[in-house]
Amino acid sequence: EETGGKLDFAGLQAGYTQFFGTTEQPLKPALTALQVVALPLPGALIEVEAVAARSA
Repeated sequence: EETGGKLDFAGLQAGYTQFFGTTEQPLKPALTALQVVALPLPGALIEVEAVAARSA
């Protein structure tokens, strides 16, 4: 759904809670939401940054 260039925080939260914090996946990864004027790639709607760790 088009949001007129504004952050769709309700949609973001709905998608996040659909996959995280459930019985099947109780872990809740950190989530940061920022609204910016533009992203580095023209036409980009989101930017994802991830950090993974594995125990030795």
